[in-house]
Amino acid sequence: MTQKEKTFDKNNKIIRPGDIVEHFKFGKGFVNKIDLKTYSIPFLIVDIETGKFKGETIYRDASEFKVSAV
Repeated sequence: MTQKEKTFDKNNKIIRPGDIVEHFKFGKGFVNKIDLKTYSIPFLIVDIETGKFKGETIYRDASEFKVSAV
């Protein structure tokens, strides 16, 4: 995954690897990888840093996230 590979969040903002994103259920974390090849829609692999899922790695549809201000 390169920094040039990107997708969009639910507010149509660009998401890139390393960005901080928020998920309504899982919390806030860092984008580890963007999967543009497995499914017809982009999925994110996110390392969750806050909330009850802290320390978990999740794999979810990119449109479920929003880019977070630090």
